[in-house]
Amino acid sequence: MNKDNYQYHLIVNPKAASGGGRSRLVRAVEILNAHHADYKVHIPASSEKMQALTASLTEKGRKSHLIVFGGDGTLNTVFQAVKDMEHTRFSCIRMGSGNAFAANMGLPSSVDQAMTHLLEDPEEILLDYGELWARKDPADPGIRRRFLISCGIGYDADICEEVSRSSLKKTLNFFGLGKLVYMAIGIKQMFTREFTPAVIRLDDRAVYRLRGMNFCVGMMHPREGGGVPFCPEAVPTDGLMDVCMADAMSSLKMLAGLPMIYLGLHHLVPELKLLRGSRIRITTKRPQWYHMDGETSVKIRRLELYACSGLHFVR
Repeated sequence: MNKDNYQYHLIVNPKAASGGGRSRLVRAVEILNAHHADYKVHIPASSEKMQALTASLTEKGRKSHLIVFGGDGTLNTVFQAVKDMEHTRFSCIRMGSGNAFAANMGLPSSVDQAMTHLLEDPEEILLDYGELWARKDPADPGIRRRFLISCGIGYDADICEEVSRSSLKKTLNFFGLGKLVYMAIGIKQMFTREFTPAVIRLDDRAVYRLRGMNFCVGMMHPREGGGVPFCPEAVPTDGLMDVCMADAMSSLKMLAGLPMIYLGLHHLVPELKLLRGSRIRITTKRPQWYHMDGETSVKIRRLELYACSGLHFVR
């Protein structure tokens, strides 16, 4: 155990535990052994088993330091199941094609650097996170979840949904170019998706009526999947959520605006707005895909997002 009596638990995405991911896990174990650390390795066979494991490791009062090996989807799966936030410490090692959280937190890609720093000179940060309430209609009890990075509805969620079933992702991952799939599908979606009217309320004080919502995303960090900096001024320790929303615009204007987003200059596009608050409610005329940390679920018409605090992250 470490100096604060938190036992290390390595939780590994089974897909990441094969191929190159296995070598990273082996190296991490070698470093733990060299530091005489007390740890356990867990490779759950499914996301359901991963969540059941996390729940058992984070029961009230139990001091566990979870080191997650995987991309943003694996991090989200584990984070959903944490029971006792106060006594759980959270770390991650980069794996997979989507590593927006690791990039936002400035984590090194080298497993040697990440593990050595974690064991010898750990830095604990109390991070913000988000909670969502997604519903198909007003009578629907809905889905309540947490998210680490972002939660969005519309364009960026459509991209995530298509990426999740794309054979192109597997091909690009093989060549170490997995992030390019987000850009390729993003450009395609500009010319194929349909807009829908929407009403967006921020902190019950400001109301925005969009004639054709392109997207609306609440972000705890500056960048989401594929490294897109929708909210470049977002700070994951200020207790607030940054919001980027866009009204309808032509496909060509969207295409021209894409470089503006990567340069952090999209606030200059009239159809785009950057906001900040603690709660946002989105109601759309037609059902839309939504995502949480890049993972899509079902189509909905109502989405509420809340800024929360209390995630003990160690890097």
